[in-house]
Amino acid sequence: ELIDIFQQSCQNNDSKQLQTKFPKAPKEIIESIVNVTKVRMQELFDESKKRSILAGLPDSLQDFDWSLRLIMSSSQIQSVRIPVVLLTLTLKTGDNTNNITLQLTKRELNQLIESLTNVQRVVKALERGMKQK
Repeated sequence: ELIDIFQQSCQNNDSKQLQTKFPKAPKEIIESIVNVTKVRMQELFDESKKRSILAGLPDSLQDFDWSLRLIMSSSQIQSVRIPVVLLTLTLKTGDNTNNITLQLTKRELNQLIESLTNVQRVVKALERGMKQK
């Protein structure tokens, strides 16, 4: 019930309404929670924004490794020279790690780099927006 009171206090910081909504809770507890949320409202808001941004991203990149390979032939073609990158991403979810290996041509690698650059721009814009508020 304390968690519910705290969450409601963040949304509506009125001790009388909270007392009506949670009649079993001691008045002193509700007033203390209201005081804390009033004083820390900006910090609570900032942390909430950070967590909501990361909520859809359960995996995080822990490490990566890459190597450049040259494909010289295949079963259908005797002589080809195709450079490829083997990119191994180590993702971490909680205590578990998972490796994903990608084989990328030059075009695919450029698309990946462009996509990651766009993600970086969005993250920087979000960080700037959070600092301004």
